[in-house]
Amino acid sequence: MKIELKQGQRFGKLTVIGEGERFIQPSGQGQRGIICQCDCGNIKTIRLSQLIRLRIKSCGCIIPPRKYYHKRLYSIWRGMVNRCHGEKTVQPHLYKDKGITVCDEWRHSYNTFAEWASDVWKEGLTIDRIDGSKGYNPQNCRFVTQLENNLNRINTVFVEYQGSRVSLFSLLDDYGLLSHLSAIRARLKRGYSIEEAINKPIRKYE
Repeated sequence: MKIELKQGQRFGKLTVIGEGERFIQPSGQGQRGIICQCDCGNIKTIRLSQLIRLRIKSCGCIIPPRKYYHKRLYSIWRGMVNRCHGEKTVQPHLYKDKGITVCDEWRHSYNTFAEWASDVWKEGLTIDRIDGSKGYNPQNCRFVTQLENNLNRINTVFVEYQGSRVSLFSLLDDYGLLSHLSAIRARLKRGYSIEEAINKPIRKYE
């Protein structure tokens, strides 16, 4: 059933003007975009679902509640934007060169990102893309622990071991070495063979 919005209807500081371009989700499905004017004068297209649930209440000009101002959450947002759009980003082949982007509503407003994150983020969590081939947007992102994030990454890393090509995750899981993930990855970066990296005893300071 189509949700009908009336011109002039208000959501927070946003006033509905009319229908906008549809947002295309990572799955390929479309989602209605609603053109709104903020009380500050800015005009912005908002996803219908975020508008009617009051997940977004302004164009980004609202100073969010004090709990939104967290140094770590701001660092997550800044790092996300810099990886995808920064002029001097580190390892551009992993993000910019692959066409990984941050959706406009997050890229141009930390406040909007913080409003979305406020209900699910807590200290110790980092942002993760559900589909690593797609960009950062509300439908494709979640918060996970750093260990979960690392494990997600190594699911796509393959190594040659005993004549077979296997995922690093599966190999470490089979050997009960997932808790030594960081040490083993550091060894591989230093030039260890995969056999040496997993068979050499892990020292306390590694």
